[in-house]
Amino acid sequence: MGMIGKRKGKVVKGAGAPGAAGSDNVGGSLSKNDHWYLQQGFGFTGDPGAPPPGTPPGMQASGGVVSEYVTPPGALYRSHSFTASGSLVISALDSDNPTYNSLQYVVIGGGGGGGGDRGGGGGAGGYRSSVTGESTGGGGSLESAVTAVVSTFPVIIGAGGRGGRYSTSPSPDPNSLGADGANSSFNGPTTPIIEAYGGGGAGSGGGSASGGTDGRNGGSGGGATGNPGTNQGGSGTANQGYAGADGPPSPFGGGGGGGAGSVGKTVAQSPSMQGGTGVDSSITGFPLVRAAGGGGGGPNDSGNLLNGGSPSPIYPGGIGGPGGDTAGQNRGYDPGSTGYAANGVYTTGSGGGGSGNNGPSYVGGHGASGFVAIRYRMPAASVSAKATGGDISFYNGKVIHTFLTSGTFVTPGSFSETCEYVVIGGGGGTGHLNGAGGAGAYRTATMPIGNSVTCPVTIGYGGNGWPQSMYPFAPSGTRGAQGGNTVFAHPTAPITSPGGGYGQGRSSPLVGNPGGSGGGGSDWGGGAGEGGTATGDPFPGTIGATPANGWGGDGGDGSDDDAGAGGGGGAGGNGGTGSPSFGGIGGLGIQLPGTFRSTNIGAGYPGPTSPTVTGADDSGLYYVAGGGGGGGYSGIEPALLGGGGGGRPNPTSTGTNGWAGAGSGAYGSAPVTEPGNNALPGSGSGGGSGISPNGIGQPRTSPLRVSGGSGGSGLVMIAYPQ
Repeated sequence: MGMIGKRKGKVVKGAGAPGAAGSDNVGGSLSKNDHWYLQQGFGFTGDPGAPPPGTPPGMQASGGVVSEYVTPPGALYRSHSFTASGSLVISALDSDNPTYNSLQYVVIGGGGGGGGDRGGGGGAGGYRSSVTGESTGGGGSLESAVTAVVSTFPVIIGAGGRGGRYSTSPSPDPNSLGADGANSSFNGPTTPIIEAYGGGGAGSGGGSASGGTDGRNGGSGGGATGNPGTNQGGSGTANQGYAGADGPPSPFGGGGGGGAGSVGKTVAQSPSMQGGTGVDSSITGFPLVRAAGGGGGGPNDSGNLLNGGSPSPIYPGGIGGPGGDTAGQNRGYDPGSTGYAANGVYTTGSGGGGSGNNGPSYVGGHGASGFVAIRYRMPAASVSAKATGGDISFYNGKVIHTFLTSGTFVTPGSFSETCEYVVIGGGGGTGHLNGAGGAGAYRTATMPIGNSVTCPVTIGYGGNGWPQSMYPFAPSGTRGAQGGNTVFAHPTAPITSPGGGYGQGRSSPLVGNPGGSGGGGSDWGGGAGEGGTATGDPFPGTIGATPANGWGGDGGDGSDDDAGAGGGGGAGGNGGTGSPSFGGIGGLGIQLPGTFRSTNIGAGYPGPTSPTVTGADDSGLYYVAGGGGGGGYSGIEPALLGGGGGGRPNPTSTGTNGWAGAGSGAYGSAPVTEPGNNALPGSGSGGGSGISPNGIGQPRTSPLRVSGGSGGSGLVMIAYPQ
């Protein structure tokens, strides 16, 4: 794995008694560490029993994102973190320090989904830890470490549960309930499986004042809904997580989901309907709170503006537990509100936020996928990063710093490297019904970076899709939100990738907004909006010199006569034009440079050259910055297929994402209410458009309420030689 740091001043003495493990060996036989240091420094080949030349000291293992760090007492650790399923492969143990052959772990299940229609918050995934000085979930005792052996340890990452949808039945159908998260596990070949249960899905309000359901049991329990206030939160699992909150009586909101660190809260507690807290761990080298419960959904509001009521009172949903940031916001009552049920934070195992009240588009947030990390002691650094900042991994002779959230890249006084970078803006959100979001601009090249340089990194947010609408439309009231700019702020040569343009809704003006890639145009009977223009340059087809504004494509035009809307532009191509048969396909994404194509990094998504789009074909992976798919229309006209995101063909079912992590346009039979798909985090891709909920024969002036998909957050990656 590249550069190996040497220990200076090492003296190997002559005859005498052997030293203690980890100390200078003063006997006639040399330790593995002694052999290694002598081989590195002096070309020593030693006795026939010596390790092969170049063998570093300590346990040797691969898999996941690898980092090495020193704890405050001065102990050196190496960690392997997994955000996708894989394996920890141990090829050699530490023969000089047997106590270092101990694997400490954190295993977190996938978070439960938030409930639909005043739903409860999803429960966090179960949290199991053996890390010295930290806590495990559910207030339990710290677990035992796993003894390492030379073998393969499979790692399974549990998916987050989907959020529940709106239901009109007092006894909610299964789709209105938040789904359970899936289990995560660390599977030792000679030890019991360390399995963390998925979080419990949340209850749903059931679409009426007499509905409501219990939260489901899980690693942490899902929150219940009120209506009539007798429903119970799901139970947590011992040593993994806490229970979700019971459903409150009037005003009939959702209870907060349980977290690994505490129970969820009801509407009567302060802060109201908050999800349970998560647990803090520094197993990867820096502290991060994970496994928080989702906030409960907002309760009834007598002042429903859609029905001409007063704007107050407005009951916001509960916030997610600290570390989860999953706000289950009330929806549909404040015309200036941008609150909506939020998904659990990426790969933390946190629960999804509960939905607000009153509308077919009010869906719960999805639970976050789980997480597994393993660490062990090292006698000396084997590979070390020359700079700090972001998630650090090592791949193909390079040190790679990956920023999925904002941070700072800092070089020491001895640093002087030509660095390769990728900087991608946040994707644009989708407008009401139709126009799809454009991708953030994509920039990649190399630049020299010298010593003692501090570079703040700002990750562009994904623009929100329009969460609600009402008739008559405000001039800008139905569009998505612009994606945020991503900035790598080198003090003398800052690099900015603009966010993607928002997709337009079905109100004047119909044109998509400009951006890194342009948003898709909308349509309205008798007219069609143009796609937004890209501030980035057309992609040349090969990775080369970066244009000044990055790469980006124009958004596609909408079709007229209430037909399909345009797809958002992608960094690798323009968005497709809507047609009388389907929404426009999102513009192509771009495959990351080979330097960054590592499963250990976890960046990028399947692309168009993969035959199965499942990861089976390596050539079709690592795509980013695709345009969102345009929406169809399912009212008076026959239902239309939504456009596939990122250049993917039209979807064949709901709930699918396009290539490059882009959101696909919704698909269904008339009449449907189908929100657009959100783009995936760290993709910089645009959100997909929803389908109109107008029923056959309903006038166009009927209230139209359907969510557009949100864009994916941006990405910064920096690489230099080990």
